[in-house]
Amino acid sequence: MNPPPRASPPVAAAAAAAAAVSAPSSAAGAASTPPGGTVAALGPGAPPPGGGGGGGSGGAPPPPGAASLVEQLNRRVLVCLRDGRLLLGTLAAYDQYANVALDAPVERVIVDGSYADVPAGAAVVIRGENVMLVGEVDAESDARATARLTRVSAADIRRARSARQADAGAFRRRERLEWPVPEDYV
Repeated sequence: MNPPPRASPPVAAAAAAAAAVSAPSSAAGAASTPPGGTVAALGPGAPPPGGGGGGGSGGAPPPPGAASLVEQLNRRVLVCLRDGRLLLGTLAAYDQYANVALDAPVERVIVDGSYADVPAGAAVVIRGENVMLVGEVDAESDARATARLTRVSAADIRRARSARQADAGAFRRRERLEWPVPEDYV
């Protein structure tokens, strides 16, 4: 008879850490200690047991070439959404479903040759099915990307966006043609 299957070492370590964290502490208030001998830290800003956001098991770095956002945590990122919106903010958290939490987010609205960064609140959580791309943005690349554009106020960019949407609606309804037509042709 074959022995029962054993869990792989990373799975066993994660299960042991989860069991140690969920076990009640002693009456003296001592923290529970997982088998590895380190105290599991829980609280605001502490990574969850098992790697902290999908970066691997037990804090090990992800394998080379693996898609992981561990390196972008607490850095400024650009999130491109399925509907075409662009959000910039500090990556606060993510999970295996690509759900993303941003601190101090702004929506970058670009219309023709102008742009504005419209504040989107104190924090925002984006459902993973709406995320197309997440990438780190440094100040130099951001400055290069916006050098060809004119920065305008949020109110101006809203007016420009609604005018462009109305123009696109007229084109769809065939009230306006995209190219100039000679007067005698109509």
